Amino acid sequence: MSGRGDPGGWPPDGGVTGETVRRMDWSATPLGAASGWPPALRTAVEICLSSAFPCFVAWGPELTQLYNDAAVPLVRVPHPGAFGCPMREVWPDAWDTVGPLAEQVLTRGETVSREDFALPSAAGKPPGRECFTFSSSPLRDASGAVAGLFATVIETTRRVRAEDDLRRSEARGAVLLAVVDRIRPLTDRDAILSEGAEALRRHLGLTTAGYNVLDPSEADGTAGNEATGGGVPPWTDRPLRLAELLPEAAGALRQGRVVALEAPVGGTAGLAIPLHRGGRLVAWFRATATGARAWPEHERRLLREVAERVWEAAERATAEAAAREGQRRLRSLLEGIPQLVWRAVDGGSWTWSSPQWSAYTGLSEAATRGYGWLAAVHPEDRESVMATWHRCAAKGEPPAEFRAEFRLLHAAEGLYRWFQARAAPVRDEAGAVVEWLGTSTDVDELRRMGQHQRLLLAELQHRVRNTLSVIRSIIRRTVQASDSLDDLAMHLDGRIDAFSRVQAAVTRNPERGIDLAQLVADELLAYSAREGKQVRIEGPAVALRPKAAETLALAFHELATNAVKFGALSQPQGRVEVTWGAELPPGTPRLLFHWRESGAALAAEPPLHHGFGTELFERTLPYELNAEVERSLEPTGLLCTIALPLSERLVKEETLQELGPGTPTGGG
Repeated sequence: MSGRGDPGGWPPDGGVTGETVRRMDWSATPLGAASGWPPALRTAVEICLSSAFPCFVAWGPELTQLYNDAAVPLVRVPHPGAFGCPMREVWPDAWDTVGPLAEQVLTRGETVSREDFALPSAAGKPPGRECFTFSSSPLRDASGAVAGLFATVIETTRRVRAEDDLRRSEARGAVLLAVVDRIRPLTDRDAILSEGAEALRRHLGLTTAGYNVLDPSEADGTAGNEATGGGVPPWTDRPLRLAELLPEAAGALRQGRVVALEAPVGGTAGLAIPLHRGGRLVAWFRATATGARAWPEHERRLLREVAERVWEAAERATAEAAAREGQRRLRSLLEGIPQLVWRAVDGGSWTWSSPQWSAYTGLSEAATRGYGWLAAVHPEDRESVMATWHRCAAKGEPPAEFRAEFRLLHAAEGLYRWFQARAAPVRDEAGAVVEWLGTSTDVDELRRMGQHQRLLLAELQHRVRNTLSVIRSIIRRTVQASDSLDDLAMHLDGRIDAFSRVQAAVTRNPERGIDLAQLVADELLAYSAREGKQVRIEGPAVALRPKAAETLALAFHELATNAVKFGALSQPQGRVEVTWGAELPPGTPRLLFHWRESGAALAAEPPLHHGFGTELFERTLPYELNAEVERSLEPTGLLCTIALPLSERLVKEETLQELGPGTPTGGG
């Protein structure tokens, strides 16, 4: 039989490596022809090829190696060059480590396992070490002797490196916390920089450590940069000007790059970490160490992070010292102006208030601090003013100023008056808000006058727009429905008169509403039709909203005009009954209005005129008031029913309350 595997037979699967087993000439290897392999080896190979995890099988004195597809990326020799070769040849750079473990499995017949086992990186991968977790078990032949081994391997390099990074990050955090604890009570910039550098020197075993702070003229580039000496390393332990540095070192620091000496000739390693603000080099952290030092990446990262934090703390201390001095100077100025003056931090917590505030509110400066000032604010205004403060303290760019209006209690009078509070943010050099400086000004009289003026102006604008809109509509529709100029003049005059009567009623008392009974009576009175012999008006009190009154007035005008010209009021014996009432649940609440004419001798089946009135009843009333209109010519005269939804959109709230159960319907 041939030494090659069977292309169509064993092993039945196994992907790329299974195909390699089937096609390889095994007679040229220490294992011999595949057909002669012992059952234990064949079984191990089948298990290996079918596994989803990287697996290896090594058999015989030479530990001839086979593996599966998942293991291909792990082998040191590109596949299939490592297939069927002794393990010593495949793993030459790692055999000193792997060999003793394999020997332990073969000689003792024990299962050996290791977690995160480190080996040199394979060729073609980044330099370093790779980590693996594996378990290797003995394979026995028919006699029970150990003839090989079976290993399952999982690469853990990524996890191990992530854990190393996490440990280093935690170490950086611990160092940072320790440094912060040391500098927290300090308020002087130089003391903070000195103490922070000393803490780093001790932690990392450095020879020297410190900050080199540039003069502002050097930081902004206005000073000359000519070299005055032969070039000084940036980690030299004395104050340096940028012009003194080695040119390449100065250029690197300006560009934000770390400068390091890892293999010194004279026995001292050095490191310089640049510190930039506003795109300019303002300082650098310097460190030296005796003897060769590699300055690994995690150490550089620690030094950069802590150096930055210490520098930030020093800057804050400088800003706070300047702010304290500014506060002292401002206080004497602010206490002399007439407004109520105060200072606060984000969120509306007051830190100081002027004597003017205490004199007005009766609250002492101590009682006002924090949120004590709210005691002088009207209870109804506290929530809104605090909401304004919260918006100012929200994340993101704060607004240009705080502005709010609220009522303050005048302690002497026991009355609340309106004040306008305005505050501007006070920022540090970095642009962060450190406090708010504000004043409160009495605007009570100004506010009252302004509110009255705005109310009048808004009402006037609204009325004018509505009036012009309705008049334009009346004119356009009347023109379209008129047959002659005389007809146009007559109808236009009557309709505008009807509309103007509503406007006059609204102007007399805008808040009261338009009385429905008066609206009907005015339209009939315009034709000298008074309540009595020819007219009956009956219904509960209904206060209409102005918009509904305008539209209904035009409808009543059309009904009255029709009655005078063609209907009941055109004959002495004719009569008009106008009634209304509420239709209550179980249906939808409605206001039912009835116009009923009687006693008139009408021509046989007089046609309804299709003009302005028809459009008003059939389109305008349903569209604007959601009304349902029914008109019919009875033998005794016109019958018109208008059903309106009983809602706040059409009638005043007091009407809705009055038209409850038991309200008379006013006829039907």
